[in-house]
Amino acid sequence: MRIEEIVGARHAVAVGSGSAALHLALAALELELDDEVIVPSMTFVSCPQAVSAVGARPVFCDVSEDTVAIDVDQVERLITPRTRAVMPVHYAGFPCELDDLANLARAHGFAIVEDAAHAFGSAYRDRMIGAVGDLTCFSFDPVKNITCGEGGAVTTDDDELARKVRLWRNLGVARDSWARRGEQRPWYYEASVIGLRSHLPDINAAIGLAQLERWEETRMRKRELLRRYLRGLADVDGVVAITGDVDTAFPFLCAVRVLDGRRDRLLDHLAGDGIQAWVHFVPNHLHPAFADAGQRTMLPVTERLYGELLTLPLYADLTDDDVDRVVASVRTFLQTA
Repeated sequence: MRIEEIVGARHAVAVGSGSAALHLALAALELELDDEVIVPSMTFVSCPQAVSAVGARPVFCDVSEDTVAIDVDQVERLITPRTRAVMPVHYAGFPCELDDLANLARAHGFAIVEDAAHAFGSAYRDRMIGAVGDLTCFSFDPVKNITCGEGGAVTTDDDELARKVRLWRNLGVARDSWARRGEQRPWYYEASVIGLRSHLPDINAAIGLAQLERWEETRMRKRELLRRYLRGLADVDGVVAITGDVDTAFPFLCAVRVLDGRRDRLLDHLAGDGIQAWVHFVPNHLHPAFADAGQRTMLPVTERLYGELLTLPLYADLTDDDVDRVVASVRTFLQTA
């Protein structure tokens, strides 16, 4: 599989969406009712939804102010005998500090399930994201750096985990129609376990394969665009970029913190200039669906960032002039607000 070649994982299992990837990865761990999965609250709702879907309980964790990556020190404080997994999120395409999490995982016997929806094509130290944790989940929906229209993938070096994900993505049928095509009774199939219909349709796979032909070109262009943003905003008071090692990342978002309570007004100002900015994300512990999750600790950084974070347009077809126009609009607002 082409993804295996790019990320260096032993197995890559294509699935119907990034959310399906998270769900199947957690299902492969065979979590029991009320087992716990530590997940940053500052991420998309698909993470705790996947935890809940397998009968486990999300335990929300704070993040670093500088990187929006999961706070490893707080992870350690949240570990209990029920902790079965930790789900770090590679925010904006910049990898979390995975070595420290791996040390905790070895000491306490839990799995690392990476949410790499933002981070296909990024590297952590000398390894590609997708070849580091026990299971890594990618998203290829329409807004991601590489898209299938809709789709996702789970990567792992563990043969048994890969077998389970492959089995459960296809309703528990181990051998699909293509695998049975040369047999005497190709119509005969067996469902050996309860599974889901979470395969990647052929037409979406074809779109993804075409995208992968130019993934390095796209990565280089998005690095150039992000560097241009960072240079343009470097001396602007009241805005702080969220970034990491651009040279080893496949940037997904241009995320900034807007200080002094001016984030929402800047959003409105940009909209008035015809520029759509966004907020990533609404913290999960604030959603009604997770009001009863039994939050154990305060999440002050997450809640402060929720009022500050703003993401500026960043896509491969953006021009240098487009970036300069966005930067100029940000400057105008912050110099007059």
